[in-house]
Amino acid sequence: MFTEIDLDAIKTRIVAVLKGTTTNPNAALFDLVVTKDKVTFRTITVGAPDVNDFKEMNPPAIFVTNDDTIEEDELIADPTTNTVLGSKHTFRFLLVYIDKAKDGKATEKRLDDFGKAIKEVLKANYQLKTVDAGTDPLVDRIYPESINILNRDLTGGNFQGRVMRLKCTKRTS
Repeated sequence: MFTEIDLDAIKTRIVAVLKGTTTNPNAALFDLVVTKDKVTFRTITVGAPDVNDFKEMNPPAIFVTNDDTIEEDELIADPTTNTVLGSKHTFRFLLVYIDKAKDGKATEKRLDDFGKAIKEVLKANYQLKTVDAGTDPLVDRIYPESINILNRDLTGGNFQGRVMRLKCTKRTS
């Protein structure tokens, strides 16, 4: 029997990695007390944001959700013996991060800083190992594939955001 991927467990681990731990506070991007001097978020959670109700999001916030194409599964087989050896899974998630947009230029810089900090944390734990023990990798590799503006129509409004597409790979057998 082949092992399949638990997508929710991966999204939950991404949240844990972004939140950091008390033993590794430098990697933490989560803090209920957000200041302009620190790159931190009040909310980091699994699930898509309600773009019709940004006020309930408690920005700055990160939402970890599925991409349009969630998973691609490639069979790995030995054609000489007609034996299935496993699967190579490629799956993508979206990190939607938002902030209040009181000052357009300052907000854009802050969103750039958020993207940089998120990428640094994820690249430091590219296998999504447990945060405290550094064991139990959930993926072979996770990396930021692209960053886009959340919604051009929001520019100049009360909120602005970005969408970071994460690409993950995992071989199973």
